[in-house]
Amino acid sequence: MASVAATARGRWLFGPLPDLLLGCGLAYLIVFAILCVAGPDMRALFPPGLLVLGSLLAGTPHYGATLLRVYERREDRRAYTIFAVWATLLIAAAFVVGARNAAVASVLFTIYVTWNAWHYTGQNYGIALMFLGRRNVTIAPREKRLLYATFVLSYLLVFVSIHSGSGAGYAPQAEAGVSVRFLSLGIPPALGDALLGGLTGIYVAALGSAVVLLRRRAAGWSDLGPAAVLVLVQAVWFVVPTLARASVARRSSGSRCWRDRRSGGSPRCSSRRTRSARCPTPGG
Repeated sequence: MASVAATARGRWLFGPLPDLLLGCGLAYLIVFAILCVAGPDMRALFPPGLLVLGSLLAGTPHYGATLLRVYERREDRRAYTIFAVWATLLIAAAFVVGARNAAVASVLFTIYVTWNAWHYTGQNYGIALMFLGRRNVTIAPREKRLLYATFVLSYLLVFVSIHSGSGAGYAPQAEAGVSVRFLSLGIPPALGDALLGGLTGIYVAALGSAVVLLRRRAAGWSDLGPAAVLVLVQAVWFVVPTLARASVARRSSGSRCWRDRRSGGSPRCSSRRTRSARCPTPGG
């Protein structure tokens, strides 16, 4: 009995409930589902500041744990000197300058928005591998590459989305006459749509292949459960919103072009499914 209990504990870090809810993000999926069903009612029931408080309660310990991981032991400080000392000093100096210079602040903001999704992507992938390893799921290089590809592709979808067009939707509000902008790469909308479509197809193929191959390696579906939750969280965070936003943008563009044609606009805008973000005017 003791060996069975030890084996069960070895499959989890703190136990099934905390690991699934907090470590794998199942709590987020539950909240997300509730908001999808009863979003307006929930926002009316709870004060707006509650979300900020929840974020602080969940995020602050994470930051503290990260600082302890890097700075607590001398060997860790030496191992991560580049990041713990020099990169930190560089970021601190850039922050001081950015507080006075909108151009520097815009660069910092762009780097943060672009890198932030990759940070979460790497964490989710690493935790998924950890739970698979704790369940003795042997991962051959091919399966590992496919699983990694699903996470990388989900990030690339976000990257293409935020860097398509001007990126104005990601810029913070101007304050005191100082405008901090998101410095988008300006991927043309048509190219951005093509990239999103191609990346989505590859993502679905990689995900399907990874599931099939990992299922052959696992003793049962339950061994894939925590990793599957993390893959689902990754999709809900990045893939689903990106594709939904692109779909809404295409429908909105097509609708505008259709109305423009009905009012005497250019016949080049005759398709309701046009991918142009800006309809041609009668004279242009």
